[in-house]
Amino acid sequence: MDTVKLRTDIEHATECLYQNRGQDGLEAVRNLLPQFQEMIQAIYAGADSARALEFLEVLKTLIENYQAQDMLGMADCLKGLAEEMILCLEAEENQSPEK
Repeated sequence: MDTVKLRTDIEHATECLYQNRGQDGLEAVRNLLPQFQEMIQAIYAGADSARALEFLEVLKTLIENYQAQDMLGMADCLKGLAEEMILCLEAEENQSPEK
């Protein structure tokens, strides 16, 4: 997974949400959801199921905020969730025998 692009996408989404650019923010979050799901699956597959479940709870909150169109709630979730997930995923990838 291209974590550099993911970080850029997250920064864009967060910026849109904090600036209350509703449609742009909602679209950016909608585009990130499948990537987060993929990341959680990769972390879970890496035998860190407890960590994956923590991220799943935060993702659930992000989705709830998305459904309520709570811009600040989504931005706060992204800030907390994203960097932690990326670091965890990078650690999993660095430990994989393929590298």
